[in-house]
Amino acid sequence: EALQQRDGQMWLPQELSALRQLARQITAKLQPKATRRWRCAPNGRRLDVRQTLRGSVACGGELAQPSWRVKRTEPPRLFILADVSRSMESHAALFLRVARAFALEADARVFVFHTRLAEVTSLMHRDTAAVQEKVNAVTAGFGGGTRIAASLQDFSRNHARAQINRGARVWVFSDGFDTDEPALLGQALKEVRARGARVTWFHPTRQVPEAAALQRARGSIERFVPLASLADLANARASLH
Repeated sequence: EALQQRDGQMWLPQELSALRQLARQITAKLQPKATRRWRCAPNGRRLDVRQTLRGSVACGGELAQPSWRVKRTEPPRLFILADVSRSMESHAALFLRVARAFALEADARVFVFHTRLAEVTSLMHRDTAAVQEKVNAVTAGFGGGTRIAASLQDFSRNHARAQINRGARVWVFSDGFDTDEPALLGQALKEVRARGARVTWFHPTRQVPEAAALQRARGSIERFVPLASLADLANARASLH
């Protein structure tokens, strides 16, 4: 219990292992998306005529072993946007560890933002001192504030435009305090939702932050999840599907 309540600044091997296991369990719960393609299966709703005829050759032309086809499903794309501005400095370590676990287990694309957006997915797949220095440099707090709306627009219009579709998950790790105009965050999230993505907002406090921009944008956010410790992520496991 003491390990689970740690605030994320110091991590032990057993904590990292528990986090990877949690990420694996949550990833398994994400509802797959049906595609227009089909695949072979032992049982199915559609007869695979070609494979059935090929299999009949070994049985002297008898259709003894029919082959079936089912709809192919794909796991939803997961995108994580972590706020690493000055106000989130004490939570950045936890957020990045969580993001890294899902990058490894769910093939998530990971971005960090403050006054601008930067993708760090490739860094999440490595864990060396040199890489950690790069992450620290990218996530250094900037005094200019946090431009959440502008970062979300950059994300949806440029970085992930071809991959955001119906069923995609967009997870935002932030306290919601934005230096952009309050109305812009809602507009940015509506762009993401308009393409079929589902937005979950993880915040480091017990209650949903009262930032004006976040309050205006609540209609575009599917759920809010507190994330201040490993225990919070474990508690949210059932709702992240």
